[in-house]
Amino acid sequence: MPIAIVIFGLVVLAFGVWDYSGYGRHTSAKRLWMFIWVLYAEIPLGLCFTLVGLGALISQHPITDWLMVIGLASGCVGIVLVFWHPKSVRPIWLRGPLGD
Repeated sequence: MPIAIVIFGLVVLAFGVWDYSGYGRHTSAKRLWMFIWVLYAEIPLGLCFTLVGLGALISQHPITDWLMVIGLASGCVGIVLVFWHPKSVRPIWLRGPLGD
Protein backbone atom coordinates (compact mmCIF):
# COMPACT_ATOMS: atom_id res chain seq x y z
CA MET A 1 0.00 0.00 0.00
CA PRO A 2 2.80 2.52 0.70
CA ILE A 3 4.10 1.99 -2.83
CA ALA A 4 0.70 3.05 -4.22
CA ILE A 5 0.79 6.18 -2.05
CA VAL A 6 4.28 7.04 -3.33
CA ILE A 7 3.21 6.50 -6.95
CA PHE A 8 0.07 8.60 -6.44
CA GLY A 9 2.17 11.34 -4.84
CA LEU A 10 4.65 11.34 -7.71
CA VAL A 11 1.83 11.54 -10.26
CA VAL A 12 0.20 14.46 -8.43
CA LEU A 13 3.60 16.15 -8.12
CA ALA A 14 4.30 15.69 -11.84
CA PHE A 15 0.89 17.13 -12.77
CA GLY A 16 1.50 20.02 -10.38
CA VAL A 17 4.86 20.90 -11.92
CA TRP A 18 3.41 20.56 -15.42
CA ASP A 19 0.41 22.76 -14.61
CA TYR A 20 2.41 25.33 -12.67
CA SER A 21 5.10 25.66 -15.34
CA GLY A 22 2.57 26.79 -17.91
CA TYR A 23 3.80 24.34 -20.50
CA GLY A 24 0.29 22.96 -20.90
CA ARG A 25 -1.57 26.01 -19.68
CA HIS A 26 -4.29 25.82 -22.31
CA THR A 27 -5.17 22.25 -21.45
CA SER A 28 -4.73 22.96 -17.73
CA ALA A 29 -7.17 25.86 -17.88
CA LYS A 30 -9.69 23.68 -19.73
CA ARG A 31 -9.17 20.75 -17.38
CA LEU A 32 -9.19 22.80 -14.18
CA TRP A 33 -11.58 25.62 -15.08
CA MET A 34 -13.97 24.79 -12.26
CA PHE A 35 -11.29 23.63 -9.83
CA ILE A 36 -8.57 26.20 -10.50
CA TRP A 37 -7.83 26.18 -6.76
CA VAL A 38 -6.41 22.67 -7.20
CA LEU A 39 -3.50 24.20 -9.09
CA TYR A 40 -2.19 25.83 -5.93
CA ALA A 41 -2.25 22.61 -3.90
CA GLU A 42 -0.94 20.06 -6.40
CA ILE A 43 2.77 20.48 -5.65
CA PRO A 44 2.56 20.57 -1.83
CA LEU A 45 0.03 17.73 -1.67
CA GLY A 46 2.01 15.64 -4.15
CA LEU A 47 5.07 16.14 -1.98
CA CYS A 48 2.98 15.25 1.07
CA PHE A 49 1.77 11.95 -0.37
CA THR A 50 5.25 11.07 -1.65
CA LEU A 51 7.02 11.72 1.65
CA VAL A 52 4.36 10.08 3.80
CA GLY A 53 4.39 7.05 1.49
CA LEU A 54 8.18 6.86 1.69
CA GLY A 55 7.98 7.15 5.46
CA ALA A 56 5.48 4.30 5.61
CA LEU A 57 7.58 2.26 3.19
CA ILE A 58 10.77 2.47 5.25
CA SER A 59 9.23 2.28 8.71
CA GLN A 60 11.38 1.47 11.74
CA HIS A 61 14.16 3.78 10.54
CA PRO A 62 15.24 7.08 12.15
CA ILE A 63 14.53 9.08 8.98
CA THR A 64 10.90 7.94 8.97
CA ASP A 65 9.88 10.53 11.55
CA TRP A 66 11.44 13.35 9.55
CA LEU A 67 9.80 12.20 6.32
CA MET A 68 6.41 12.05 8.02
CA VAL A 69 6.76 15.46 9.69
CA ILE A 70 7.96 17.19 6.50
CA GLY A 71 5.24 15.43 4.49
CA LEU A 72 2.48 16.43 6.89
CA ALA A 73 3.79 20.02 7.04
CA SER A 74 3.73 20.12 3.25
CA GLY A 75 0.17 18.78 3.33
CA CYS A 76 -0.84 21.56 5.73
CA VAL A 77 0.69 24.15 3.39
CA GLY A 78 -1.25 22.59 0.51
CA ILE A 79 -4.53 22.75 2.40
CA VAL A 80 -3.92 26.38 3.34
CA LEU A 81 -3.16 27.20 -0.31
CA VAL A 82 -6.45 25.63 -1.40
CA PHE A 83 -8.34 28.28 0.52
CA TRP A 84 -5.88 31.19 0.33
CA HIS A 85 -3.90 31.71 -2.85
CA PRO A 86 -1.88 34.91 -2.74
CA LYS A 87 -0.65 36.50 -5.94
CA SER A 88 2.95 35.71 -5.04
CA VAL A 89 2.42 31.95 -5.46
CA ARG A 90 0.36 32.22 -8.64
CA PRO A 91 1.94 30.94 -11.82
CA ILE A 92 2.81 33.64 -14.33
CA TRP A 93 0.16 32.48 -16.79
CA LEU A 94 -2.57 32.75 -14.12
CA ARG A 95 -1.80 36.29 -13.00
CA GLY A 96 -4.00 37.70 -15.73
CA PRO A 97 -7.73 37.48 -16.31
CA LEU A 98 -8.12 33.84 -15.21
CA GLY A 99 -6.81 34.30 -11.71
CA ASP A 100 -8.02 37.75 -10.77
